[in-house]
Amino acid sequence: MRVCIILFFILLKTSILVAQSNKEVGNINGNVKDETTGESIDFAGVSVYKTDSEVAIKNFMTDLDGKFSFGELPYGIYKLKISFMGYQAKTIDEIVLNTDNNDVKIDVKLTPITLTVLDEVVVTASKPMIEFGADTITFNVDQSIYAQGATATDLLRSVPMVTVDPDGKPTIAGKVNTRVFIDGKPSDYTSETLTDLLNVLPSEAIQKIEVITNPEARYSADGDGIINIVLKKGYTLGVTSGLAFTTTTQGTYNGTAYAAYSDKKLTVNGSYGFKHNRNITDVDLNRINYNAASAVSSYMNQLSNSKSLTDGHNARASVNWDITPLQNLRASVNYNLSDLGGESFMDDFRFNAANSPTQTINQDIYNANKNNAFTVNADYTLKFKRRKGESISAGFTYFDNGIFRDRDLSRLYYNKNGVKNNENSQYRSNDIKTGRFNFNADYVKNLSKFATLSLGTQITLGSNSNDQYVTGYDYVNAVDTISRLTSKFDYDENIYAFYASYRLRTKSRWTFRGGVRSEFTDLNFYDTSIQGLDTRPYHNLFPNISINKTYKKKYNFGLSYSMRVTRPRENALNPLIDDTNQSNVSFGNPNLRPSYTNQFQLSFGTAGAKWSFTPRLNYTTTDKIIERFRISPDSITYENLGSNKALTFSLFGNYRLAKSITLTGGYTVSYRAYESKSALQRPTQGYSHRGNMSITGQLPHSIMLEGQLNYYSNALAQGKNSSSVTTSFGLRKTFLKNRLNARVAAFDPFKNRNLNEIVDVLTNTGGSYHQERNVLYNSTNYSFTIGYRFMNTKKQKAKEDVGKVLESQQEGAEKLPSTKSKKK
Repeated sequence: MRVCIILFFILLKTSILVAQSNKEVGNINGNVKDETTGESIDFAGVSVYKTDSEVAIKNFMTDLDGKFSFGELPYGIYKLKISFMGYQAKTIDEIVLNTDNNDVKIDVKLTPITLTVLDEVVVTASKPMIEFGADTITFNVDQSIYAQGATATDLLRSVPMVTVDPDGKPTIAGKVNTRVFIDGKPSDYTSETLTDLLNVLPSEAIQKIEVITNPEARYSADGDGIINIVLKKGYTLGVTSGLAFTTTTQGTYNGTAYAAYSDKKLTVNGSYGFKHNRNITDVDLNRINYNAASAVSSYMNQLSNSKSLTDGHNARASVNWDITPLQNLRASVNYNLSDLGGESFMDDFRFNAANSPTQTINQDIYNANKNNAFTVNADYTLKFKRRKGESISAGFTYFDNGIFRDRDLSRLYYNKNGVKNNENSQYRSNDIKTGRFNFNADYVKNLSKFATLSLGTQITLGSNSNDQYVTGYDYVNAVDTISRLTSKFDYDENIYAFYASYRLRTKSRWTFRGGVRSEFTDLNFYDTSIQGLDTRPYHNLFPNISINKTYKKKYNFGLSYSMRVTRPRENALNPLIDDTNQSNVSFGNPNLRPSYTNQFQLSFGTAGAKWSFTPRLNYTTTDKIIERFRISPDSITYENLGSNKALTFSLFGNYRLAKSITLTGGYTVSYRAYESKSALQRPTQGYSHRGNMSITGQLPHSIMLEGQLNYYSNALAQGKNSSSVTTSFGLRKTFLKNRLNARVAAFDPFKNRNLNEIVDVLTNTGGSYHQERNVLYNSTNYSFTIGYRFMNTKKQKAKEDVGKVLESQQEGAEKLPSTKSKKK
């Protein structure tokens, strides 16, 4: 009997093994290592996908030896996505499981991130559109439906904590001075260049957008927050290219094109974007003037409207060459061109204290602006073979920009009876030239498995010249006259910087980072109308410290401190007068001094299987804060106000409603208190608010959806901007095996964007005034985008060869549950 029982179990086990061997399933195993040190990376997130899906089948977290394993996968084509804090995420495509290849082993090497700090990023199972970290918020462009056929400005409107004004300038909520970097290098040399570039830089060229609230020492100390646009370094192997075109109901349209070639060592890519933009704006301004006794002295009401058409072009080419496994060379060339034509009309009504008409002014203005910018970047990196984790790199950026502004202005003056009693006209031209040269050299060394030392130097040489020529017309003598507003302003700024940074990670998951940056600034001003400008050079040390702790692999706590500087630049320093609006004559102040900010941040982060939650608290003190300031009823300039203290609370998070639908939201409230010794500036305080909500997801029939709701109000030194709301919605459908896609989108479909500014100002005559300015932007717009991607023929053929196998196993794969490592 015992022999029979033994034989029975042997036969049973054999039949089970035979049955298992007949299953068309396979395994994917491997390990994850640091590319520079070769050390295993534990607790890295690894997810497996069907090759044509963005929904993870299984998720895994590597063990203490960096190993991962996915078993019982039906035959077909798969891809892996691997990510870990402080490393560039990696995707491995075209993993084929079949009868001849049913046990795949893969060694994954992750590249450490050197430009940004992502140690504290909460990594979720599948790569989300938005990742929240203690010091950085990352917007992964490829995860947005606007990833094709859009521009950088379009994408920035979807980034949490970022507000984009109607002129296209982005700012970070709770920050006084936001800098915009591209690939870790400053790009906002002039506001015109920045907005023109962002309006036409195609999204296909962008990998991700980072909002950095506590920049590390390697970054320039300018600005209390940085928006870093990281461009793509390469595409998949082979030749890829694509075209997209967008048209709108407003008459705006844009097109993008890109092409790339990549092999194991060399990647060459290029992109081109153009945009035809149409803007319409209406402004209603009301002012009540008070005398020194606080009694009403007069009233003013201005009604104006403006229209503009802008054509912009951007062409970019880049190369990424792995000369050897230890040497890399990157270079890029970017050319940006814009051409604006516009007109504006204003009716200015004046009334006395009894609200009776006293004067009317009609003003017409015609503008023509041209802007062209040329940028060259190059970087070389050398890694040491015998000293893993040690490298040196050097690079430079050359920027040249030319702007020409042309304006014709005419005014007619009428008395209280409607009779014309005066008229004048004015022609003004501005020829502006800006140049920048930036050189950087960096050295990185791993002192141990957990400690890294970074040293570097940066030199920035900059120059700006503004030649303004103004003429008027004498109607009595019928001759042209040269105006006293004609002038020339030259400004040079050279910054010499050195930095050192030390980073330490412990086995107990503490992360310490400390750094200091030394900057010596040399200035030189020249203005034909002002003598004796004080341009003494100055030197600063900027410390940067952060401490982070990961607890139970789920909770992250962070505390950081940094010192930053806001340097007055050409737009604020230039004393040339702009009298486009007689009631708001503006000019720069060449006597401005740098403003310094000390900022402290406390952060917390945690995440579950379907959600993440990251609140943070910031406290900043700013001395000699630089803001636009009204010194009289009709004059605006820039001033170093006494000080500003701000307490900001931010709350961000996301929640996965369903398998492929995610909600992401954020809210920021900032309390600001202004203090000044100037008699013209009362101590003031107020709240600024910024909120956003987005929904992204995948619907049946390969349809993607995305919706955005943004709200903000802003406290100013002399008033506030009341609430403004913007909305957008979009749907994208793919065809022809993901090669063709179509997108429809709506921007502010419920109402046009409205901005209300309220200002209360003391004047230098002892009086005061209350002003309300309401701006209505014609922003309601519907767009349609069509895009086509030309696929890699070799990869496409490989997909077709196993397409039948994949389709036969698709139903079974969808039934597989999402599993996690026990360690997770």
